[in-house]
Amino acid sequence: MIEMHPFEKQAWGIWLNCDPAQFDQGGTQLHANPKLDTSNQLIALVSRRGVNVSLPASRFDDLAAKLAGLQKESLVSITGILNAVHSDVKRMGYILYQSYGGEEMIHLSPGEGVRQLDMQKDARAIHELQAACSAIEWSHSSIHLDSQTSFGAFVDDRLAAVGHYLEFPCRLASIGVVAHPAYRGLGLGIRVASAAARHALQRGLIVHYQTVLENRAARRVAGKLGCQHFGYSCRMELVDTAAS
Repeated sequence: MIEMHPFEKQAWGIWLNCDPAQFDQGGTQLHANPKLDTSNQLIALVSRRGVNVSLPASRFDDLAAKLAGLQKESLVSITGILNAVHSDVKRMGYILYQSYGGEEMIHLSPGEGVRQLDMQKDARAIHELQAACSAIEWSHSSIHLDSQTSFGAFVDDRLAAVGHYLEFPCRLASIGVVAHPAYRGLGLGIRVASAAARHALQRGLIVHYQTVLENRAARRVAGKLGCQHFGYSCRMELVDTAAS
């Protein structure tokens, strides 16, 4: 793994409600996050330096006490975290593969048949693509009709793939891609992702790519974009103490 980009540190600091300097301290860092009170989740971000564990503020004291022993260990894994709080975990969330790319990605060309979408004029084609994909695939892509930064690849006048990005704090552009099941394996994902990445880079944004760790196709797209792996995160849904 490589060092986390400064903008990635800032963005994760916002999302995890912690000081970005913690990412350079190494070892295991615990912090309370009031944003997690409603979602009732524990988020562990693993990077080269160590593990940052974001805990619901309302349950911080109890969970931090269970995880305190890990702060003395030089090597901490998701398994170690899970073992420490296993009685509080309802289910494991998705493990996310985190990457970023630099200006070298600007050379990527989407090729013919790819254009920026008009989310109103192209709404029918987008809905048809959504209907062809599974609900979880569409959810992971984060594509929505309010997006102004979506790019589509068309095959025989059918929308076969869409790539877009969401702009987050600290100048990050998070890439999302989805392809029609009938047109997968044709390289359309990298083409629409390239179009979105170029657009973001031309606006001076930092390209960020994340996907489920087990999604090999999405990871291949990230690799072709020139992204580099810097870490991953694990989300654990916690047992609702109010209901127990």
